[in-house]
Amino acid sequence: MIQFHIGRCHPLTQNRKGQYAVDLVHPYRLVFEKNGDEIQIAHILEIVDYH
Repeated sequence: MIQFHIGRCHPLTQNRKGQYAVDLVHPYRLVFEKNGDEIQIAHILEIVDYH
């Protein structure tokens, strides 16, 4: 997803360091963490407006 810019997938910073987000319907984001060295399996944490 990051490589192909699907949903503007991007790493988060500060208190969400190590997490990634994908744009959904504004203003919501799908927030997930990597499971291992590659993002083949993700642990979805929440769907949230974190702004």
